[in-house]
Amino acid sequence: MKHARAYTALTAIAALVPAASAAVTSIDDPFLGDHYETFELIGSPGSVFGDVPIFDGTATITDELANQVIAAVNLNSFLTNETIFAWNGNFMGGFPTGWAVIEFSQGATDFGGYFGTADILSGGNISFFDADDNLIDSQSLELPLNNWEWHGWHSDEAFTRVVIHGSTNPSSPIVLDDLQVNYIPAPGTLALLGFTGFAASRRRR
Repeated sequence: MKHARAYTALTAIAALVPAASAAVTSIDDPFLGDHYETFELIGSPGSVFGDVPIFDGTATITDELANQVIAAVNLNSFLTNETIFAWNGNFMGGFPTGWAVIEFSQGATDFGGYFGTADILSGGNISFFDADDNLIDSQSLELPLNNWEWHGWHSDEAFTRVVIHGSTNPSSPIVLDDLQVNYIPAPGTLALLGFTGFAASRRRR
């Protein structure tokens, strides 16, 4: 009987412990990040090869397989006869194979932007990796035909690399525009904020 009571108590305690939440969750509403990227300044219309600096130089982006970013005014599909234009401004980032990779120079917690395509895609996903290149989480990513759609994510763990696959097979281009990112504040920044708050507290006294 004593053992039964102990088991009941442990069960009750366990019920009070909240279940672990997913490492990466969706951000449904567009946000304005610490840095944003509109692709207006990466060059004249055409291909820019290699890792292209974005977010004020705090990150790079490229097509994972084609190793380039296209500063595109529009994207036309000969398969669907659809055309999509930049979400904002004159240019958008185009990725020929539909597979893109972003490398961040510091740990980030939030990432989002507008995604589009002129092709019919399926089985897309986005994956988040930490500084040791360990997979934090992977989320499905379905893009509507010829229509811009906001997608955003928050990670409980800092990520330094994001891999975007527009579809299962690298065959159809995707376009991105108005990307946003939030970074983890540097330790010095946190210390300065703490000191400022302490000084303000002393003045009030």
